[in-house]
Amino acid sequence: PELAADMVPRLLDGTEQWCQGFSEPGSGSDLASLTTRAEQRGDNWVINGQKVWTSLAQYASRCVLLTRTAPGHAGITAFFVDMDTPGITVRPLRTMHDVDEFAEVYFDDVVVPADRMLGQPGDGWKLAMDLLPYERSTCFWHRIAYLLATLDGLAGKSDEADDLDLGAAYLAVYTARCRSHITQRALAETGRVGPETSIDKVLLSTAEQQLFDTYRDLVPGAIEWTDPVLRSEYLYSKAATIYGGTAEIQRNIIARRLLDLGKEQ
Repeated sequence: PELAADMVPRLLDGTEQWCQGFSEPGSGSDLASLTTRAEQRGDNWVINGQKVWTSLAQYASRCVLLTRTAPGHAGITAFFVDMDTPGITVRPLRTMHDVDEFAEVYFDDVVVPADRMLGQPGDGWKLAMDLLPYERSTCFWHRIAYLLATLDGLAGKSDEADDLDLGAAYLAVYTARCRSHITQRALAETGRVGPETSIDKVLLSTAEQQLFDTYRDLVPGAIEWTDPVLRSEYLYSKAATIYGGTAEIQRNIIARRLLDLGKEQ
């Protein structure tokens, strides 16, 4: 509580930006297989490993970092790490839509005080499962607003022959919007969201890709030649079924945690 009281206001008022040290080169959506290690040495923990796809890490002041302190899910421990700590190296990654949005982050004998552990040893998996539903829900509302504006622009450039394709894109975007509206209301009323936000993620990914694919089909040359902003958004849409947990992972969550279909055989 003392750490939260000191740090959270800095995030909320925009003084600081934070990042999530979750994914690794061999452990993206399969978060439980992470290998970045934390070893206790006296009153400190020493961290070694690598994270990747860390959004805007080059601008972050702090990192919510998942590490391994023991085998299995119960061996994942979270720390709140200052990004200017000696031993941290950040290397931005340029995506195909020409933005340095992601970064590789290396941890080489990074010393973190024990009071920067979030919860107890082994609480990291629980923390991640609590945090990720928010990543897959609340932030989508503004993205859907952008998709709606793009859809309006496309409607003004299409003709009656395109109505079927345009209608399918319209349906996908508005389905995602309706679902997101349900999630925003639930969050406002209860203060919490859960695994059901995987539905939001699947619907947003579908709408994003369908809209920009339709734009490319109905307005030939715009994405390829005449509209650099649209081209960037089209390329970005290709990552929609990957970032924040792949579409396959989201469907597994829906099947297991919402429909109780059990584990894969």
